[in-house]
Amino acid sequence: MLRPIPRAASTAIPTTNFSTRSLHLRHSSSIAPARPQVIFSGIQPTGVPHLGNYLGALRQWVKLQNEAPSDATILYSVVDLHAITVRQDPVQLRQWRREMLASLLAVGLDPKRSIIFYQSDVAAHSELMWILSCYASMGYLSRMTQWKVYNGII
Repeated sequence: MLRPIPRAASTAIPTTNFSTRSLHLRHSSSIAPARPQVIFSGIQPTGVPHLGNYLGALRQWVKLQNEAPSDATILYSVVDLHAITVRQDPVQLRQWRREMLASLLAVGLDPKRSIIFYQSDVAAHSELMWILSCYASMGYLSRMTQWKVYNGII
């Protein structure tokens, strides 16, 4: 179960702008409690993890889990919805999901310390994607330099 993250305390500081009077909130670190650390990462279930997966991510995940403060929230996801950006055989994808979960446990992720879940089990992922896709249309993205560079257009 996810633990709520406490909000930092703020103090109101009135300021005067040239043309308008406004109230700005400034973070006061002297009274704000430290925010617990949150670690989140995911891996696609595209077969048995290889040496590159282990050296590049999985080994680091175990290290993060073991070295994180006890109040840290650690979430690792099998991002099966990301895997369906190309056509997948449903039977094969279900098998890969199970194999990836078994691999995560085999490399040393501890379900008592980390939250390990399938992305498709959390409806909010799909719902947020729908909302974001309504705001970031292809027309909007095609005007963004970052998106063009990432997709090799420029």
